[in-house]
Amino acid sequence: MQRISRRKSKASVLPPAQFLPQALREEMSILNNVSGKLDDLIPQITKHNGEKYLYVVSEVQKNDGESVLEKNKVNYTRAVMYRTVSNDFQEGEAFDYDMLIFFSPTGIKSLQKNFHNFEQGDIKVACLGTKTIKAAEEAGIHVDFQPTPELRSVPAIIEAYAKTLK
Repeated sequence: MQRISRRKSKASVLPPAQFLPQALREEMSILNNVSGKLDDLIPQITKHNGEKYLYVVSEVQKNDGESVLEKNKVNYTRAVMYRTVSNDFQEGEAFDYDMLIFFSPTGIKSLQKNFHNFEQGDIKVACLGTKTIKAAEEAGIHVDFQPTPELRSVPAIIEAYAKTLK
């Protein structure tokens, strides 16, 4: 239901890891071992408080991350690098999906825009993120799959769905 449009950037590309100094490779390794949440990166970021950081966000972005960065006095620049756009379906285009996966409330809005009288029927729905789950439920969509400790990724959710087909 969605596609991501990426803006071209003149940012320099990092060299392959083997060309980086050992200390930096170790630091990158530490940063890769966190949960993926900004709050877990703050101790490492504030450890290097003299550095400047590029905070990459989507066009539609809550300022939760920015408030965390500002609270911790992090020197950063906000950079909008992508936006989510709806794929509009043509009148009469077939809608024969077994499963829909939504990554943001925008996806739910896109579904409602393209299919005003959407009836879920046997279509399974997966949602990632609490705001997306809430948007689906508010739209009257039953969420069959959502992240759990066992289902932490889209491939895991799809695998769980595939197991229900057997």
